[in-house]
Amino acid sequence: MVLFDFGVFGLALFFLVKSSDFFVEAAARLAKRFKISELVIGITIIAIGTSLPELTTSVLASASGNSGISVGNVVGSNIANIGLILGFAAIFSTIKVGAVAFRRDAIFLFLVSLLFLLFASDGLIDSTDSFVLLLFFTFYITYLIGVLPGLTRRLHFRDFLAGNKHLNNVFGFDVHEEDYMEGQRETELKSSLMMDIMIIILSAVGILYGAKYLVSSAVNIALFFSVPDSFIALTMVSIGTSLPEFSVAASCASRGLGNMILGNVIGSNIANTLLVTGLSGLANPLNISNVTINYTLPYMLVFTFFMLFLMRSDWNLTKKEGIFFLSLYALFLGVFTFVMYW
Repeated sequence: MVLFDFGVFGLALFFLVKSSDFFVEAAARLAKRFKISELVIGITIIAIGTSLPELTTSVLASASGNSGISVGNVVGSNIANIGLILGFAAIFSTIKVGAVAFRRDAIFLFLVSLLFLLFASDGLIDSTDSFVLLLFFTFYITYLIGVLPGLTRRLHFRDFLAGNKHLNNVFGFDVHEEDYMEGQRETELKSSLMMDIMIIILSAVGILYGAKYLVSSAVNIALFFSVPDSFIALTMVSIGTSLPEFSVAASCASRGLGNMILGNVIGSNIANTLLVTGLSGLANPLNISNVTINYTLPYMLVFTFFMLFLMRSDWNLTKKEGIFFLSLYALFLGVFTFVMYW
């Protein structure tokens, strides 16, 4: 029976990750179409998109009363994003750190991680805590949209009319031939736009069902081996749901897009901490175990602090820092396993 659950877990994880890939690719194309900058795509569109596995998995786990999986998935994914994904990326590609990204995004991540730890210290994240987390996330995204240039593109009514002779005749605009050709290109863009929207909708369905069966199979595996569901969440589930971030990091590293890697990790951790935890806590109050309060959450904060410290030290992350992050992650898994069983 447990072999069947492992099979379901693997298949659900495959659908979850592949659906997330399609979602992120379509979202990134939409973002590029509206001239959103590389760093902003990393922090917002791709970061939130690659957090969809964590979001759906944690919310469904919380709604079904499995707080251990919900919280463990968030904390484990945040640690894996820094230790495993950022560490891997830094080994293969030097990541340059911008002062703006450090002051605005990285410090904000550390502060909300500290807030998460404070909220969890009483053993419960209730609806009030969740609302505050979501409020901070809304503030952060609104601030990004408001202060960063190139986020929006002005759409002119004349450009729309240029590709539509019927409306042009009705409104009496004098549209030149070059305007019409531009309109033809706009029509092609609208067609690809609709295709990307359909991909986003279908991939969202795949993410939802992938997460649903991932949670149920993870619970069954935990029951079979008589281990806490938080252990499965911090290992199998968190690493599995971090695969989209890993895929994005590998792709960006091969192309030398260090800014997007760093933006993806920071933005994903912010989304996990505020959006995923906030929505999960609204679905059902989250019970926090003593191991999470005393070990995994502080470790997550330590990981985040080291990331800030190394970012600020010489304004780049190199192979040396990458090895350090990977070693720290291996130490985390080893100590966590020891704590759980001894």
